[in-house]
Amino acid sequence: MIGEDKYVLTLDEATQGLIINALLEFRESKLKEGMDVEWIGEVIIDICNAPKRKSRIAGERHER
Repeated sequence: MIGEDKYVLTLDEATQGLIINALLEFRESKLKEGMDVEWIGEVIIDICNAPKRKSRIAGERHER
């Protein structure tokens, strides 16, 4: 498709939870307005399947 971009998000669990909660609240408000919200479920699934960011401990060495 023309103009369809793909992005990869890397999230920690706290950020993932915040995004999902915000999307659920957005979904509820748009349902009350009678708007189409099917796409929000697909976004939530994508967020749930996003790669997890590994936490780093101070002093831990990482190669790039």
